[in-house]
Amino acid sequence: MSSDEYTVRPFRAGDRQGYLRLYETVFGGRKDRRWFAWKYEDNPYVDHVPIYVTERDGDLVGARSFFCLRLRADGHTYESLQPCDTMVHPDHQRKGLFTRMTERAIERYADESFDLFFDFPNEKSLPGNLKLGWEVVETIPTYYRIQHPGAFTPFGDESLVGRVVDGVGAAAMSAYFDLRGARARRLARSAGVTVSRYDAIPAETLVSLYEEYVPDRFHACRDETFYGWRYENPEYEYTTYVARRGDDPVGAAVVGTSARRGVANLMDVHPLTGGSTHGRVYAALLRTLLRDAEDVPIVAVRRGVVPEPVLSSFGFFPDTTVPLSQFTQPAILVARPLTDEHSWTIDGKDLTDPASWVVSICEKDTT
Repeated sequence: MSSDEYTVRPFRAGDRQGYLRLYETVFGGRKDRRWFAWKYEDNPYVDHVPIYVTERDGDLVGARSFFCLRLRADGHTYESLQPCDTMVHPDHQRKGLFTRMTERAIERYADESFDLFFDFPNEKSLPGNLKLGWEVVETIPTYYRIQHPGAFTPFGDESLVGRVVDGVGAAAMSAYFDLRGARARRLARSAGVTVSRYDAIPAETLVSLYEEYVPDRFHACRDETFYGWRYENPEYEYTTYVARRGDDPVGAAVVGTSARRGVANLMDVHPLTGGSTHGRVYAALLRTLLRDAEDVPIVAVRRGVVPEPVLSSFGFFPDTTVPLSQFTQPAILVARPLTDEHSWTIDGKDLTDPASWVVSICEKDTT
C-alpha cells in the first residue's frame, strides 16, 4: 500500500466518532465524548482541536494528538504542546504515518505562538520522538505507597495470584507502615496546622498559595484558567486538602482518584517549591489524605514535589528500585523547542537540563 493513499490533515468537525473508534481499536479501552471534550475541545490554551489525523478511504487510521499547557519559569510564560494519545491502526503501521503526522504538526505550530513540546513517551514512542528532534531531559521516578500489593502483580488484584500476594503482602506492608508511622505522625503533628478536605477545587486558595511560592523552573502555570479546567477530567474524582495555621493557608494538595485504575495520584502540592522547610506541612497533608485513601490499592506522587525523607516516613518507594522496577516504568521527560530546533535555551533556561524543570503528575495528560 503506497503512502500516497493516505491523507494527513488537521482534525475536522465530524472526526470525533472516528477518533474514539480508533482509540478503542489501538488501546483497547473506550473513551466517551465528555473525555474528548475536556481534553481537546474545551482546552483553554488553544482555539482549535490540536490533533492531526491520517485518513484513508474515508476512515481515520492514525492520529497525533496534543495536550496544551501554559508553562511558567522565571516570570515568563510559554505555550507548550504535549504529544499524547498517538495512534496508528494495526493494519496501517510501518507506513511512516507517525512521522508524517508529527512533521505536519511541527511545521504548523512552529509558525504559531507555541514555544516548545514536552512529553513523557512510553518505550514504543520514545524512539520516534528522538528521531524527530526531541531530547531526553531526565528519568523521573514516581514514588508509590503500596497499600494492596496484589495490584502490582502482573495478574492484577482480582486474580487468585493477586489475592494471595495481596494477603501475604498486606500483612508485611501493614507492619512496615506501623514501624514508619510513629515518625510520620510526629512530623505531621509538629506542623501545628489543621487540614480541611474539599470535594472541589478551591481555586482562589490554590492560586494564592502558588503565587507565594512560584518555582523558577518550567512548570504548569497554576492560575485561575488552569484550575478552572485541569481538574475537570471526567474519569477522575478530585479532592483538595488545605493546611492552615490559624486562618492562614500554608499548604495544599490535590488528589485525583480513579476507581477503575485503583490509584490515587497526588496531582498537585503547595508550596510547589518543595524543600525541607515545608516538610512538616507536607507530612500533615499526607497524613490526612492517606487516611482518606486507605482503601485505594496504590497512592502515587512524582519525585521532587515532596521531600524524599517525608515520603519515606509514610512508606513510599520509588519505581526505580526493586521490587517496583519489576512492574513499572519510570517517567521519561523529553522536550523539543519549537521556535528554533537548534536553540535549546529559552530565556536562559536549558530545556535539556533537569534543573530547569519541576513537574508534578498534573503536568501529564493522562490524569
